[in-house]
Amino acid sequence: MGETAIAEYALISDCHSAALVSSAGSIDWLCRPRFDSPSIFGRLLDPSAGHFSIALASEFTATRRYLERTMVLETTFSATDGTAVVIDAMALDPTEHGHDLGAGAPRVLFRRILCNDGEVPILVEFAPRPEYGLISPLLIATPDGVASRGGALRSLLSTDRTASIDGSTATFEFTLKAGESASFALQSRLSFDADQPQAWSQDQIASGIDGTVEAWRTWSGVHQNYEGPWEDLVYHSGRVLQALMYQPTGAIVAAPTTSLPEEVGGERNWDYRYAWVRDASFTLDALWVAACPDEALKFFSWMTGAVASQISPNEPSHTCPDGGTAGRSGSATARGTSASWTCTGSCWTRRTACATSSRRSTTPPGPSWFRWPTRPPPGGRSRTRASGRSGANRGTSSTRS
Repeated sequence: MGETAIAEYALISDCHSAALVSSAGSIDWLCRPRFDSPSIFGRLLDPSAGHFSIALASEFTATRRYLERTMVLETTFSATDGTAVVIDAMALDPTEHGHDLGAGAPRVLFRRILCNDGEVPILVEFAPRPEYGLISPLLIATPDGVASRGGALRSLLSTDRTASIDGSTATFEFTLKAGESASFALQSRLSFDADQPQAWSQDQIASGIDGTVEAWRTWSGVHQNYEGPWEDLVYHSGRVLQALMYQPTGAIVAAPTTSLPEEVGGERNWDYRYAWVRDASFTLDALWVAACPDEALKFFSWMTGAVASQISPNEPSHTCPDGGTAGRSGSATARGTSASWTCTGSCWTRRTACATSSRRSTTPPGPSWFRWPTRPPPGGRSRTRASGRSGANRGTSSTRS
């Protein structure tokens, strides 16, 4: 079981997938290339399922914040000998403004540690474990950093620091003085992709972080005009919703995680990395206030098309990888869910609720937003897919009770 409380994790995203960073500077959850892909770091669920940590090698305390109007995370480590700051970001193209945020994301994770004062010892551990921790990859030292080969992914961790490799874990130990820094860029590609991971120089990483900050701030400047109570919280909520939006479709995943039950050892450990139609009206309301009507309509357009075109009596798979351990979930890691809900008209009730949430729109989504459902299955009783979620990445849809 993971030792870090879930509340201690912070979210970063490139609108294609997301990572969770602990208050101690460890990335314990990352799926590539999409939200619903198998994890490459999964210590959130299982201590042996992979992590990527950057921290001081001595005793320290940590504070953190998001850089203003961004989803770029800043963690400050304070020790008796000095302080250091870690910047974590999932790369965005700074030329992509407004609704294009994330469209051309290079699928790179940036990590940079800078010593502000004193002299601090740094310990970095890179332990990728693809396929939810089932694979211990081959790590190879290269002139550009460390390459990882295993499962369906090929990854390259770019850095100018020298690694000590022991099996499937690479360790970096070094000391930083005031003003000195070290940067890392992790890029992963499916092994059959034409484009394979590319090396990133220290200057490119610094420029990439600056560009990601600019992209988020440009999005915030265009979208966030709310004036009222709890303004900062409303704005941050809007950025979180944007971070959970799968950019190619506009669907918003319920959470970036799977297999986290309502209580440890419980049974409700659904895979939440999908868009839940049941909650769509609440999401639309939140988008309307915290972002802008266009974002709400993009989600609305995706949802209505997905619900109307995917009425099916078939249930999707609900699987647990062989060899998966219980970990925090109290059961094996789940992919998909078996929560079922039969609907003979409730899909349209959900649709009506979402339409009500969009009643304030002065710009209709367009003539193509609604499609009549395909022919019902034999017997005249329509059912959704029984996973309890809508496929944010595939365009499938379902609901649950």
